Amino acid sequence: MRLIRRIITIIVLALLPAVASGEGVPIEQMKASTVRVLCKQIVGGTHTGSGVITGAGDRVITNNHVIDCASSGGEIIVIHSRQQRLTASVLWKSADKDLAVLSLGGSIGGAVPSFATSSMVSDAQTVYAMGFPGDADLSKDSVFQVKITKGIISARTVVENLKIFQTDAAINSGNSGGPLFNESGQVVGINFMKIAKAGTGGIGYAIQADEVLPELDRLGIPYRRASAKGTADAPVSVAPSASTQPSPIQPQPQNGTSAWIYLAVAIAIVLAGVAIYLSSTRKNLETPGPLTPGVPPAGSRPVLLGVAGPFAGNEIPLDSHSISLGRDPSQCQLVFPKDSVGVGRLHCTLSFDEKLTAFVLRDRNSTNGTFLGNGERMSPGSSRQIGHGGSFYLSSPLNMFEVRLV
Repeated sequence: MRLIRRIITIIVLALLPAVASGEGVPIEQMKASTVRVLCKQIVGGTHTGSGVITGAGDRVITNNHVIDCASSGGEIIVIHSRQQRLTASVLWKSADKDLAVLSLGGSIGGAVPSFATSSMVSDAQTVYAMGFPGDADLSKDSVFQVKITKGIISARTVVENLKIFQTDAAINSGNSGGPLFNESGQVVGINFMKIAKAGTGGIGYAIQADEVLPELDRLGIPYRRASAKGTADAPVSVAPSASTQPSPIQPQPQNGTSAWIYLAVAIAIVLAGVAIYLSSTRKNLETPGPLTPGVPPAGSRPVLLGVAGPFAGNEIPLDSHSISLGRDPSQCQLVFPKDSVGVGRLHCTLSFDEKLTAFVLRDRNSTNGTFLGNGERMSPGSSRQIGHGGSFYLSSPLNMFEVRLV
């Protein structure tokens, strides 16, 4: 099964640039260039933003305000998918430009885009803002999904010596640091701000790529520069690596390979069918409750991970005592904001049973319910066991958690 999955993955990754850039906008490669950036404060919550991959997959461009907590000892984590996440350090930052370049402990994979300077950008040109707005985290899976909004270049201006584009593509909290693409798949700017006063909408801003390219040159970071306006220029795939050695950029397939592409796609489909068949025939032989895909092997230390909501990105250790979740600080150790819709004063309790090697979740007669990750609502006052990699949420998927042994 692992060999079959590996073959399918290799074929799909090899074909991605060729298939997606054959016609239209290379959305999938643009998504693959976009990462989520978390800044975990020592005391307090976690700030979430976005970033764009550069270098050889081992560097990320984002906003300075996204990684501001690092200046007071906070931890920066860059997430590309459920399986791909790396810690990062600040290589360069500028409060004046509100830009930062992060260095990763290896290649995070994904794709490396090219950058188009403002001379290649026209007013009213179609653009796509990509990133991870926090309010769009409606489910466990959506936390890892790049969100896309479409608009145009409304204007260009200079504010305090900073060259920026105005756009009507929706930009919200969490989009900060993410790329603004043109239809050719080139990065024209870095999203950083919107006008959020009553009665005003459709006014967002992105820092022009011109502002960051000189910094990449000064730091000696290789990057792809757009060659011509309107030329198809999809981001190029890079392989993930656990080491600090940069992975080489994979070349895009040349013309005349379409027959081989179709053959490879057919092989991938056949192998996928075989994998699905083998998986389905083994279900009755496996232990119930398989782990969530991408969850690492179980360790010995029980922790609670925030997936969505006010605790997203936080890791809460579970000792021999139980932990209560809710809005009442006098009864709960994990205290939700007072305005958290649907969360009770004392909503639920979580503990770890060493004898059972399982987490025990208990609903505390909550009004709006405690739910398992599959959407099943627990009976009021009831308890359920959850294994390593399992998940649950309070009232709605907006308040999602995962339990693990690390």
